[in-house]
Amino acid sequence: MSKEQKFISQELRFEFEDNEILHIDNGSIKIHTALAKDQFGIERIYHKLINEQKVQPESIVSHLVGNQILVIAARGVEIFLHQRDEEDKQVPANSLELWNLEKPYITGNQSDAVYVAKFQGDDMTFLVQYLHPNSVSSHHRHHKATEHFFSPCGTEHGYIWLNQYKTIPIIGHRAIGPEDPHMVFALSKPVVSFILQNTDEFEHDPTGLERASIEFLNSQVVDAGLYPIT
Repeated sequence: MSKEQKFISQELRFEFEDNEILHIDNGSIKIHTALAKDQFGIERIYHKLINEQKVQPESIVSHLVGNQILVIAARGVEIFLHQRDEEDKQVPANSLELWNLEKPYITGNQSDAVYVAKFQGDDMTFLVQYLHPNSVSSHHRHHKATEHFFSPCGTEHGYIWLNQYKTIPIIGHRAIGPEDPHMVFALSKPVVSFILQNTDEFEHDPTGLERASIEFLNSQVVDAGLYPIT
């Protein structure tokens, strides 16, 4: 069982337990998140959070994302669910926000990526990103932070097109450094990834380069010997 904690900064650290449950801790805020495929998976994650992380059962939320269930809990921050059929409401300060796929959070910037969870504050940004099949994010970089991607085991993973020449599968934990231009993409199946940055100023800084087509990116995956992966 993997229990190694990794420090992003002096205050911010994470543990990706068994490449399944992401635990984030910055001293004042803790966020725990995982994906489940069925009720058995939900119950197993609940058991781990309650018995090993000492999370109160009432603070755990199960949130449908496509055909998977996002299980998320937080301490030191409130969880706020945006309703798909309601107008945007005033979000309480220091909230971890959840959206539905029918009305997700988007950043624009010529990106197909959408988000179903977001927290920004206390020098960190946490996101749950959803990519529809054959979709591509914008071509961008992050000047102020390293971007950490987490792909839970047993789920479909996406890919990173890095520095216009390298294809990286998002398996387990991947980190993209400041100034590294990149795109994230999914092939034939939807992809859910967790994202963590050591800044509360989450920005996509456009590179000014045109987005690659999904056909080109698919060819790069094949050329790199990464597709198909079973």
